[in-house]
Amino acid sequence: MSLRVLLLTGPRPYQRWVATRLASELDVVQVFVEDRSLRQPKSAEPVSLKDRLRSASPGLFRQLARIKGLLTRPRAERRALELLERLEREADAEFERAVGPTPDWPEVPLRHVPWMNGKKVVREATELAPDVTIVFGTGILKTPMIRTSKLATLNAHTSLLPDFRGTQSEFWQVHQSRLDCAGVTVHYIDEGVDTGEIVLQRPTAIEGKPDPFRLRLHNVQMVPDLFVEAVRLLAAGEAPRLQQTPSDLPTYRTRDYTFEREMECLRAMGYDLS
Repeated sequence: MSLRVLLLTGPRPYQRWVATRLASELDVVQVFVEDRSLRQPKSAEPVSLKDRLRSASPGLFRQLARIKGLLTRPRAERRALELLERLEREADAEFERAVGPTPDWPEVPLRHVPWMNGKKVVREATELAPDVTIVFGTGILKTPMIRTSKLATLNAHTSLLPDFRGTQSEFWQVHQSRLDCAGVTVHYIDEGVDTGEIVLQRPTAIEGKPDPFRLRLHNVQMVPDLFVEAVRLLAAGEAPRLQQTPSDLPTYRTRDYTFEREMECLRAMGYDLS
């Protein structure tokens, strides 16, 4: 039995790679790409050039902000910015060596949307009537989108749940020296944040003491295989539904991830910022 799959993802190069891998092994009928640059400002106030650049090209905005930081920040902060940029660049290069050049989007129907919970997107997803929706790297889905698939809506979260729910899981694992929680979990999406029943988990095997960027891209390489396995288990009627146990750790939010904590993480990894 071949299940019709809807993929919800983001615009990053590694997400294109995951989409291409999934389309080569599953019956992906549509890809929705959540592109924040398409969002309209919430107010009628004039939008500054800075805000336009941040919305249109987050990567370029980040690079320019780092350049500005190198010129104006204290020495320790400049050192941290240089290290973060270098580590991210090295992780990207290692990922490309492992999987090859970043491919184009797969040759399936594809649409960039400002957010996944928009009424038009939910309506289109409902009309597609997918058997399974798989999610990798979007904002939190609301109930109407979760319920558009017939069998299940699955997410790939890059930690061994129930620990390190929420955003930037690799960062917090390195920050707290908790690589025992590093891995990927495919779970059913419910109304909570990374709280749904578990289908599959796989720990991350990585040498040395990885930084968050390198750990993230090692996790990404596991995502397509786990999604494919989960969909095949669903097709066979054999997909587990394992309840998550309680966790003492918080659910991390975007606001928790600050530059000061990035500096703490670098120091925890042994870098001298003086």
